[in-house]
Amino acid sequence: MLLCLAGLALATHVTTFDIDPLYTRGAFTGFESLLAEPATLQSQLRPASTAPGGAEPVKNAAAAGEKALVFTNPANNGAELSVNGTKVGWIGPYATVRMDGLARGAYTVRLAFTTGYVRTFQVVD
Repeated sequence: MLLCLAGLALATHVTTFDIDPLYTRGAFTGFESLLAEPATLQSQLRPASTAPGGAEPVKNAAAAGEKALVFTNPANNGAELSVNGTKVGWIGPYATVRMDGLARGAYTVRLAFTTGYVRTFQVVD
């Protein structure tokens, strides 16, 4: 009986894994859900000229020369992600997202958590 239950547990286990946004190609990858069409966002989002006060500096994890913004959520909660004030989508805890087609430069990334807490980052090259 015990062996049968162990076999059932193994048979119903689903192996999950995170998509590696450094190697996965798509307009916007790694998000749990998007709030806007990626093509629209690619045409609207431009590097920010100034950083908001109190923004935490973070390095863009995209490889040199790539037109992309790569950002990792440092929190253990999912959050709504905005770039330069434009809502983009929902990012999971400790998840990394990749937004292809964005010009290199500084972007303001805002994470709004379900608890009401907000963190703001200045993502730079």
